[in-house]
Amino acid sequence: MCSVTPEAELLDVIRRNNLTHNLYTDTVGHLLYTSWTCSSQLSLLNTFPGVIMTDGTYKVNQLIMPLYTLVIVDSEGHSQPVAHALLAKEDQQHIEFFLEDVLQWSNAL
Repeated sequence: MCSVTPEAELLDVIRRNNLTHNLYTDTVGHLLYTSWTCSSQLSLLNTFPGVIMTDGTYKVNQLIMPLYTLVIVDSEGHSQPVAHALLAKEDQQHIEFFLEDVLQWSNAL
């Protein structure tokens, strides 16, 4: 029986859904973090950049990595997710990596 790694399974979902993403591993291949979004989410971010929030949800996978979601508030006052990341460490550096990815993606539109 072939064992599929969590990283490979996540990449399969990302590729099947044609998501914009970044995946970072350490020198031995352990997942440090991955971030992803789609074009409609980036469009929301660029349309409603006035209020941006982030939220962390814990223990969402077997690696016990927190899932971070970046959210905007649209013109009707509803929160809308615009990007997501799984982080190996919940520190300033890893959160900055996520935010830098989102900034790069939104500026590319």
